[in-house]
Amino acid sequence: MKYNLTEIRKDLYTFKDASLKLEKQSNYFNQMFKLHPDWFHKDTVMHIGRENIISEEGIEFYLEKASLRTPKKTPTD
Repeated sequence: MKYNLTEIRKDLYTFKDASLKLEKQSNYFNQMFKLHPDWFHKDTVMHIGRENIISEEGIEFYLEKASLRTPKKTPTD
């Protein structure tokens, strides 16, 4: 099966673009990847040059994993 890079490109994001897509700060995905690499599916993230690339499926997988984390405890006074 042959793939056209123009077609694939619309499903790939740099970590910066993916962060902005989720309306987060531009370094959000870089920070989360360093802190919680287990929240990312290994087959949906690729390092090319200085950029980390993530697929649309990878973003969805991250959102599912991140939503399963335990909520922060509220301080009791």
